[in-house]
Amino acid sequence: MARTIAVGVDGSSPGRVALRWAMRQAIATQAEVLVVYVVGADLASMGGLSDDERAAEGERVLALEAEYARGRVPGPTVHTRLMHGNAMRELIRVSREVDMVVVGTHKTGFIRGRIFGSRSIVLAAGSRTPVAVIPNSSGRKRTGIVVGVDDSDASHAAVHFGAMEALRTGEALRLLSAWRLPDIGQTDAHPDQDRRHEEYVRQLLDAQADRVRDDFPDVEVHVRLIRLPPAEALVDASASAALVVLGNSGPVSDGQGLLGSVAHDVLLNLAGPTVVVHADAA
Repeated sequence: MARTIAVGVDGSSPGRVALRWAMRQAIATQAEVLVVYVVGADLASMGGLSDDERAAEGERVLALEAEYARGRVPGPTVHTRLMHGNAMRELIRVSREVDMVVVGTHKTGFIRGRIFGSRSIVLAAGSRTPVAVIPNSSGRKRTGIVVGVDDSDASHAAVHFGAMEALRTGEALRLLSAWRLPDIGQTDAHPDQDRRHEEYVRQLLDAQADRVRDDFPDVEVHVRLIRLPPAEALVDASASAALVVLGNSGPVSDGQGLLGSVAHDVLLNLAGPTVVVHADAA
């Protein structure tokens, strides 16, 4: 059965950026592309359109995006689907039958990112398949696959996903771990405890790097340990990385899930393509 990458579009510039990213991914991985437009309450307040008019607008956008996608030669097989309901819930439903879901966003999720925007957080939390969130600013030259590392199963899945991407693209894999410094004036911060934690994190990074080198000998691997809040370090990395990969350990049930605070904060502030991977994706 062919791999399939679904991409949510809404007629906005971020939607087109997401489609371009999904097309490149599909070409590289020999996947098909499913272009999805959701007609629902998200657009109800825009222009006072009737249900029929909003459906017609959806068909128009799908036709334009499909024409754009099919104009790429050589290109993957492109399918379209018009859905009705809540945009994120419908994309979560789609995620159960595809290998990846891609959406575009402005960092603020405002105006032209009106459907997908910051609500990509809901999608990333509720989807078991990897979710790629592509900001409108993704066109600049970027290098390296950055993976946020901790000691969770989701982090292991993220490292595996990142290594696969590094192998496919020829980019270096950069394993990144960070932690927050004690607050100024905090009385229970002990230098020995801080050093032990740093050593633990460094050993964790080295173990993950060794695992990648064993499983993916052709991948160039680097490790980096930063004394910053994790989300801040990853957002900084997203400004220049070809891709940032995050693991999420939150439970998913019936299309609803929880997103960890780090992934949540990164998705609200990201500056480059970012993928959220769940623990059972490895």
